[in-house]
Amino acid sequence: MGMGFNYELARAVARGRDRDTARFFAGRLAEIRRFDDALAELDERGKHDRAAEFVIYQGAPGCGKTSLLNHLRELPAYDDVLFVTVGLRDLAHEDPLKSLVWGHIEEATPARPGEIAGFAETSRRPEQKNQRVRAVVLHLDEAQVVDETAKPGLLMLHTAGLGYPCAMVMTGLGHTKRRVSSISGLSRLAGNATVGMAGMAVDECAESTLMMLRELDVDGTDGEKESAADLVATLSQGWPHHLCGAQIALCRELLGASGVLPDVDTGQVRRQSHENRHAYYFGRLAHSALAESPRFSASLVAKVDESRPTDLLALEELCREERDRSGRAGLPEPAELANALIEKGAVTITVEGKCEVPIPSMAEWAKSMAADGPPSARPTGRRRDRPKGSVP
Repeated sequence: MGMGFNYELARAVARGRDRDTARFFAGRLAEIRRFDDALAELDERGKHDRAAEFVIYQGAPGCGKTSLLNHLRELPAYDDVLFVTVGLRDLAHEDPLKSLVWGHIEEATPARPGEIAGFAETSRRPEQKNQRVRAVVLHLDEAQVVDETAKPGLLMLHTAGLGYPCAMVMTGLGHTKRRVSSISGLSRLAGNATVGMAGMAVDECAESTLMMLRELDVDGTDGEKESAADLVATLSQGWPHHLCGAQIALCRELLGASGVLPDVDTGQVRRQSHENRHAYYFGRLAHSALAESPRFSASLVAKVDESRPTDLLALEELCREERDRSGRAGLPEPAELANALIEKGAVTITVEGKCEVPIPSMAEWAKSMAADGPPSARPTGRRRDRPKGSVP
């Protein structure tokens, strides 16, 4: 029995409640580099250029956008950065937004108007109260719902700024850039403002799982730990949400095995992971126009993956063609179907404006669902970047 097994951590992971926090963060170097670039660009500006630096992290549900920002908050490299969470209401008026940010600054250390000093809303307090802040980072989550009500604050940030170095970071679904750019005055964001977030490399998924196994202090050889990490990486199919689900399944089995890795029922880990993944796909269709006919909606997803429409109009046309071809009465209008695909994250609009299915394993599931009905709980076996080595 693994005497050092961390039952408390295993139970916390098995509960799966930290949806927006990656306990065992790995990868995302390009996305972090873009954040570094935004801060560097603020450092290099002249004293009269106070406009906020806009950065948009967009991608499908479960790709790790929010957890990325939460990870950045925790990094010692950004102890001199003030993170402030804002909502649409905070952006509706200029003065309340300024007061909100200044209130966070003053919360830790009183400062004279026009001067930045002290920290607030960061995970680590400075050792010295008068330590200066390098920049303020405003974070708006679920930014795909942004509309004209947020125009006053966003336009002020985009033009005049707050009077000190500031970055406006938004995280949202794949159509976030389109929504933000539709607001008059914000149509000309910097060309590198948008970062499309996709899946993770398999070795990054394995690295994350090895971190978990080390922190859990499981009883097993290095080879057994690597094999378990490879299994979880395979089950994740490169998608952060699925990685979390597979790690939860492994933790549940580890609890039953008292932390002894060789005693884990890997078949049960596989079954739980597949069930979680399929439930997630059905969830992408629920509570929308797509829910009226899940099989038809799955066929739409599969068709989008096959044809990759060049823009939103092409996506609507594809929906029209498939709707007419089905011959079924009562299906929603093409525009409603296209919007539902995007709003639910089953289809994303890339930075270049093209429409595609952002989750490769969902495309495989959709093809199986459309052709045969709900698929059995088995791996697709079509991952090109399957981990090397044996899998239990």
